[in-house]
Amino acid sequence: MGCLGNSKTEDQRNEEKAQREANKKIEKQLQKDKQLYRATHRLLLLGAGESGKSTIVKQMRILHVNGFNAEEKKQKIHDIKNNIKEAIETIVAAMSTLTPPCQLACPANQSRIKYVTNVMNRKDYEFPSAEQGSVVRTQIKVFPPLRSVEGLLAPGWPTVSIFLACSFQWPFAREPRVGNGSPNLLHLSGFSLQEFYEHTRLLWEDHGVRACWERSNEYQLIDCAQYFLDRIDVVRQNDYTPTDQDLLRCRVLTSGIFETRFQIDKVNFHMFDVGGQRDERRKWIQCFNDVTAIIFVVASSSYNMVIREDNQTNRLQEALNLFKNIWNNRWLRTISVILFLNKQDLLAEKVLAGKSKIEDYFSEFARYTTPDDAIPEQGEDPHVTRAKYFIRDEFLRISTASGDGRHYCYPHFTCAVDTENIRRVFSDCRDIIQRMHLRQYELFTYYYYYYYYYYYYYYYYYYLSVDHCVTESRTVFSASLNKRPIRRSDFILRKPSKRKNLL
Repeated sequence: MGCLGNSKTEDQRNEEKAQREANKKIEKQLQKDKQLYRATHRLLLLGAGESGKSTIVKQMRILHVNGFNAEEKKQKIHDIKNNIKEAIETIVAAMSTLTPPCQLACPANQSRIKYVTNVMNRKDYEFPSAEQGSVVRTQIKVFPPLRSVEGLLAPGWPTVSIFLACSFQWPFAREPRVGNGSPNLLHLSGFSLQEFYEHTRLLWEDHGVRACWERSNEYQLIDCAQYFLDRIDVVRQNDYTPTDQDLLRCRVLTSGIFETRFQIDKVNFHMFDVGGQRDERRKWIQCFNDVTAIIFVVASSSYNMVIREDNQTNRLQEALNLFKNIWNNRWLRTISVILFLNKQDLLAEKVLAGKSKIEDYFSEFARYTTPDDAIPEQGEDPHVTRAKYFIRDEFLRISTASGDGRHYCYPHFTCAVDTENIRRVFSDCRDIIQRMHLRQYELFTYYYYYYYYYYYYYYYYYYLSVDHCVTESRTVFSASLNKRPIRRSDFILRKPSKRKNLL
């Protein structure tokens, strides 16, 4: 009777066997995913708005992800043309609002300003804005079943991958692609796009418009305004294809969290780009768990500008305040920061022009002297060197004030639109990132393997073959640091005097 009670049918035994095999596969895959996760360097890009974070991500794609394909370049044409429209509209609108106002050098161009203004104010003048993009993305996250509907109702949106923000302990949830990728080009009845570009080109040649552009620190203007207005004759061509430099310069507001994956020398990197505006920063905390390093990007040339959110706070001061909050955050006390002092090209232009002096915005600069550790670039003006090191030291002063030795700040001078500069800087940062990764995950593993092998060989040889075994810890630890398996030859064995017979 007892045997009958414990008997199982053949189907039950087969089912249990299948369950055990499935469980082993799941456990094996989980272990594999865990190892892959720990071997990946996760970099979080932080910084105030318009500091150049997204441009850094584009550079990583160009350098390490085979760049942008023809379809992606085609989709960016619409954003580039929007940059031209926004730039000329902003400049001509600011001419009359500045104190003192800017006057046209050629009065005949007043009709062109009126033309551009009328076009911008027309109700049927529509193209996707950053705000619309934020709404679409929010709706997609809140109402997942409506993704296909959102794609149909949002013509002109580039096809993008949406990632749901979650803890780094789990991979980002990759959502279906949204949008049809077809550009929603400006099409107005009785309106010629080429005529608009011609008016824009002639306005840009007016010295009064140029004078207003030179005072762009007094109002909000995208950094790429000059670049694309200078290239308007190229962009307006029907067969226009953006260059890599065009894609780097193109400005699109980042809303949400976007991931870029790339590999360097068989080492996996995941870089996360988040919005820098104040209303976007609340999303950052979801990315703070278990990152390898934070790359904090600063627009060094923004010392004479104010943020878009309130038109009062100095942009560089906003970056300093944000850096201080991140550095002193109790959840980030063990995460080091790589500081990218970006837009060095624009900083040099402003300093050499001499129209906006740093001491007018930061009084302590008047007493600042170039430090002894300063290494100027070849042919760099001493005034530029002094300015960029002053900005660097302002951030280092925050990082050293806490006296916390658990994380460090590594400053670098960058120009995000210069591919060679970013290649060189990121190459220098790789060693830093790998050391951070070692501290975060590997160090415990190395000590674990060291002690495991030590005791394993000690007891094995002591009881079975030799009197005792001595290990050379430096050899073993060096093997671990070089990321190769610890071999038996790493252990120095003393010849036994006699064997012990345990049988």
